[in-house]
Amino acid sequence: MRRGENLAAIRYLVIEANTKHGESRPPTSEYQAWKHMMSRCNNLNDAKYSRYGRRGIEVCERWYDYQSFLEDMGRRPKGTTLGRIDNDGDYEPKNCEWQTHKVQARNTRRNRLILFQGKRRPLIEVAEMIGLKRSTLEQRLKRGWSLRRATTTPLREW
Repeated sequence: MRRGENLAAIRYLVIEANTKHGESRPPTSEYQAWKHMMSRCNNLNDAKYSRYGRRGIEVCERWYDYQSFLEDMGRRPKGTTLGRIDNDGDYEPKNCEWQTHKVQARNTRRNRLILFQGKRRPLIEVAEMIGLKRSTLEQRLKRGWSLRRATTTPLREW
């Protein structure tokens, strides 16, 4: 168990018990996002705790206050969820944004990131940018092709 996990869990429960902002009943989508973020990072009994809190993902001090979270993030645009820009970074204003499900699906530890045009990108994104199937680009790289060759060689026409 990480040092301070019990303290964080207790602090979370105290905050939950003292919440008085008018957005918890019925819960707004922003409040639900905040509550789930707080739980998966601080509640040892949360099903997702092992992928967040135990992994060292924390919530910045300012966001322990829901109103501060709402002030920094604003209202959630339709079709988005709370996401971290750096999947290994904490929940804090400079690392969070409302993201589409497509963006979130590409920002996971499972995705292979490659450096392309000066930026780390998911392999699927690079494939789309150059007009190849993901599987084609992946196979080229598995065969030992350089990234340059894999992304610039046109498909053979039969």
